[in-house]
Amino acid sequence: MKLQYLLLITHVFGGLLQLDLNYKSNNLKKRDDGKVELIPNYEPDQGEYFVELEFGSNKENFTVIIDTGSADLWIPSVNANCSVDYPSDVSICPINGYNWKNSVTFNLTSEDFNIHYDDGTVASGFFAQDTVWVGNIEVKNTIFGIANKTDSSATLGIGLPVLEAGHKESNKTTYPNFPQKLKLDGITNRVLYSIMLNQDHLKSSLLFGAVDHAKYLGELVTLPVVTNSDLQSSMVVQLDSIELGTKESNITLVSENSNVQFDTGSTYSSFKPSFLKNLTQQLGGEEMDNVYFVNETAFNETELYFSFQNKTFAVPIMAQLTGPNQNTLLYNNLPENSDLDIILGQDFMTQIYAVFDLDGLEVSIAPQSGSSKSNVQVVGADGNFTKQSGDASETSGDASETSGDSSEKSGASSIKNVSIYLLVVSVLFGLF
Repeated sequence: MKLQYLLLITHVFGGLLQLDLNYKSNNLKKRDDGKVELIPNYEPDQGEYFVELEFGSNKENFTVIIDTGSADLWIPSVNANCSVDYPSDVSICPINGYNWKNSVTFNLTSEDFNIHYDDGTVASGFFAQDTVWVGNIEVKNTIFGIANKTDSSATLGIGLPVLEAGHKESNKTTYPNFPQKLKLDGITNRVLYSIMLNQDHLKSSLLFGAVDHAKYLGELVTLPVVTNSDLQSSMVVQLDSIELGTKESNITLVSENSNVQFDTGSTYSSFKPSFLKNLTQQLGGEEMDNVYFVNETAFNETELYFSFQNKTFAVPIMAQLTGPNQNTLLYNNLPENSDLDIILGQDFMTQIYAVFDLDGLEVSIAPQSGSSKSNVQVVGADGNFTKQSGDASETSGDASETSGDSSEKSGASSIKNVSIYLLVVSVLFGLF
């Protein structure tokens, strides 16, 4: 028996909006609605990072999954049915839904809403406009989907608008999704957010319009998004190499540039079969029907090294014990002929601090610091910000000086230890 506490805190200051994320376990694998076909390996410890939003004049509360791999915000309708048209092993039927008829700020649109996720789940209904509340922050006339039929979880997609379901499936005109709306309403100066998924699922955060320099180590490495239009829509960047680190030496697994997507909605990373077979062989194992068995001793003594512009990130290999001296890799398969080579999921994202600049088409990453302190810099409209880490409480003089220079250059400002708490929403007790 375990007692679970759910806590949501919203911080706000001019030019930024911070959400403290929570984590829940379930068996969902993939939240992206792109064309990549995945072969999932479901495990009971899988989970998703979420935040609570309120909708309409009555502020109806909903938990929504944070997903960098899609672009639509949607919630179920009060009368939503569980989808049966697309059977899925990961179906989740809605427990509660939005009673939109009771909201005096609600506006119905004429557009249908249909989204298909790669885990086989779907949501269909209609688009609407209403006020979305983030704590006491009011985002009026936000466009979002209301699902009459779904077997998935309500989702806050924060990717580029070209990933919106209507645009991808029927080439409809894009609309200002949630990150875009924050900029249009003057809540942020730029369509940019930084995200930290904590390894123990505590103190994870999503920071719109700003960067927290206390949350990472060293210097952020900035990666330009590739120019291929299909890959650009998913903020795909290039990786230099991947090595398998052992006690004796490092073994090169990938030696040429590879197209990589960062995805908070995937529990485990995805690779092409050729990579997984090579990794399996190096770990003294074998592949059977797209399942990769590795030697437990070899697995326990290694980790993967990902290199981006000569900056290396060490990440544990994801596997579970399935037999005597045998582990099964938990990664997903990507099609061998896909332009996308790798999807880096939560197993990688929990090791890094990432800044997604959707206006500038750049992603900046660095190892997480593990610090509970904050040194937040609001990013101006031109997108310039400091790339060097700094703990405000220990380097307040230097940090202040750096922030001043940055402000003169870009209109950005520094906020140390942001402490304006507009909301402490709820404490949820759950028994397991």
